[in-house]
Amino acid sequence: MKREAGLWIDHREAVIVMITDVGEETERIKSNFEKRVRYSGGSRSKGSGQEPEDQRDRRFVNQLNKILC
Repeated sequence: MKREAGLWIDHREAVIVMITDVGEETERIKSNFEKRVRYSGGSRSKGSGQEPEDQRDRRFVNQLNKILC
């Protein structure tokens, strides 16, 4: 039996498609993660109006750890 799989992932969901000789099966897994986390306060880089990338990454990792642990 030949089997093929496809996977598509973004911040909202993952879509898994399995295709076999028998047919096609699709599964959607919704994410509980926010698209863009906004935080009040904190320092901002000059001129851009955005937080430095390392601070955003650190906050993103902290949010992931809260969800996964």
